[in-house]
Amino acid sequence: IIDPLPALILLSGYKTHQQNMKSRKFDSYQEDKHRFRISETCTRGLDVYKIKGSEISQLIWGSFFINAHIIEFGRLQYELMRYDYQIPNFTPKHEYCINIHVPRGQKLSNESVSKSLNRAQENIPTYFPECPPNPNMFIDSWLMDKNLEPYLPQKSNIRLFRERFDILHQLAESS
Repeated sequence: IIDPLPALILLSGYKTHQQNMKSRKFDSYQEDKHRFRISETCTRGLDVYKIKGSEISQLIWGSFFINAHIIEFGRLQYELMRYDYQIPNFTPKHEYCINIHVPRGQKLSNESVSKSLNRAQENIPTYFPECPPNPNMFIDSWLMDKNLEPYLPQKSNIRLFRERFDILHQLAESS
């Protein structure tokens, strides 16, 4: 038996998603990316994890798309948010910034990352006018974990990706 409830919840947000994409003035590229990502969140449990339904985490992830808080350019995704934590040298608490996401499944080449970041800089003001010009961007990913350093070859794509960012804060290691 397959549990369709998470997918049904996501699909029930169809009209809201359409309205949000329209109000953000998404072009056909963003609309297509969003449709793909919603479909992906509905089927990831079945396709990837071989479970009978979608995980709750996929339901949460899909809601970011329904609310039109994420745009995607090539290799990376950009989420509009207000950061709730105070980190030295980063956007003051509660100001708009961009959280960069790295979707799984594609090569993280230096060229694809550069193209994505350039397109994002050009287009973020169009889709997220509440953001300041040249908003602060951050990435909260396992890819940035300092414990990876000794295992990364000098010319690896992950190392090149990490070198694009200043690591301002590292979470304490769990015990």
